[in-house]
Amino acid sequence: MNLTISTFCISSLLITIIILYCNELINVYIKKHHLCKSSRLIIEKSLNFRMNKKIILTLSIGVLFFSCKEDTLEDSISVGKATISGVIEVNKDVTNDTNDFGNAKEQLESLSIPSGTKIQFFIDGKDLQLDPVNGYVYEDVMIEAELNEDGSYMVELPVRKNSTNVKVTFPEIKDVFTFSEYDPKLEKYVNKTENAVFYLSNKLISISPNSVLFHDYKYLKK
Repeated sequence: MNLTISTFCISSLLITIIILYCNELINVYIKKHHLCKSSRLIIEKSLNFRMNKKIILTLSIGVLFFSCKEDTLEDSISVGKATISGVIEVNKDVTNDTNDFGNAKEQLESLSIPSGTKIQFFIDGKDLQLDPVNGYVYEDVMIEAELNEDGSYMVELPVRKNSTNVKVTFPEIKDVFTFSEYDPKLEKYVNKTENAVFYLSNKLISISPNSVLFHDYKYLKK
C-alpha cells in the first residue's frame, strides 16, 4: 500500500468528520440559546461557514473517494516479479547426431533467428489484482522477450501470488535443415539440405514472487 495515498485518504476522512461535527455544534448552540433564524444566519456568516461548508464537504468526500480509489489502484499494480531466462535450440542437422564415441545422440543447434524475433508471455489480469471482482473478465497481460542471435532470452514478469500460471507462445522460424538420404546411384548415404519451418507449441509455466527460473525450449521441424 502506498503510504502517502493512504495518509491522504485518512486525512480527508478526518476533515469530513470535523466539518460535520462543527455543523452539529452550531445547531446545538442555536437550540440551547433559542436563537432565531436571523441570528443563526449571522453566526454562520461571521464564521464564513454557510457558503463554504457544502463546498468543503463535497470536496472532502470527493477527495476521500478518489484518493481511496487511487490507493486501491496502487495496491493492484504493486506486484512482485519473477525472472525467467533460457535458450531456444533445435536439431536442424541430424547428420551429426552422435557422441564422441560414435554412438547415436541428438545434438542441438542454434536457430538462425531474425532480428526482432520475440516470444510472448501471457498472464491472466485477474491474477495481478489484490482483490479481483468476481465475474469480471480481466484482460491478459502480455510481456515480450526478444531472442538474441544465439537463441537466449531473459524476461521479468509481474506476479502477485504463488504458482501463477503463464502461457508462453513462440513464433515460427525459418532455417535450413540438414539430413542424410540414401542415394541408390552412389549406393550410399549423402547429406542434403532443404529450407524448413521450425515451430514450438504453446507452453504453460508457473511463477511465484521473487522466483528465478530457467526454461530452455526445443523447437521442432514442421
